[in-house]
Amino acid sequence: MTSDKGAKLPFTQADALTMDWNRSSPDGEVYRFTGKAKYAPTTGAITAGSGNATLNFVIQYN
Repeated sequence: MTSDKGAKLPFTQADALTMDWNRSSPDGEVYRFTGKAKYAPTTGAITAGSGNATLNFVIQYN
């Protein structure tokens, strides 16, 4: 997966990406993350099928 700016999603806190501020709301600040994913073949050719996925993320406040 990559961000909409082409940065690879990291697997370590040291390489964490910043999120873009979107707007203020009565409940707090709203940030946006847009990503892209693609098939990464591990064996053989890629064939048609579903591409369901789940993305979990952690927000750390400093």
